[in-house]
Amino acid sequence: MIMMPLFKPMVLPKDKKVNHFSLYVMNRYQSSVDILDSLPYLKNHRPSKNTYHKDCENIISRMVQVMKAFYGDAQYNASKQPKWELFAKKPTFVKVPLQGANECGHYTLKYAECYDGEKIVGNIRDNDPHIVDWNAEDLYRVVFNRNNQLLVNELPKEFQPLAPDA
Repeated sequence: MIMMPLFKPMVLPKDKKVNHFSLYVMNRYQSSVDILDSLPYLKNHRPSKNTYHKDCENIISRMVQVMKAFYGDAQYNASKQPKWELFAKKPTFVKVPLQGANECGHYTLKYAECYDGEKIVGNIRDNDPHIVDWNAEDLYRVVFNRNNQLLVNELPKEFQPLAPDA
């Protein structure tokens, strides 16, 4: 599975613009493009889930182009990849727990951690009260990720003992 967290603008009623995270999954096991979106879309309100994700086909097409550029056309074609653009025309909206206000980023990270290609396998609920703990976990992951170029000794002294190798 190839997972892509997306952060893109959403236009709400009265032309208010906000940004929203969701997770797109190129799911080779199910031969599908799956969308995991925590927003509780309301009926008869804009945008609808389908409207907001109408660019799925373009996003997946660009991802295929990136994979071909990275691996080369020959290696990409030899890997017998599914026809992603075809699956992106009718993406699968996975049933997921829904967020409260301003929690889409945390839910998207949890989905990436707990999605097995069919369903969420983990104890995540609508408006999960553990979101407070997720804030700390997500911050820890970002700050102390091995790919982060920030050196531990550049952190404030009170954070340095929290580093994995401290």
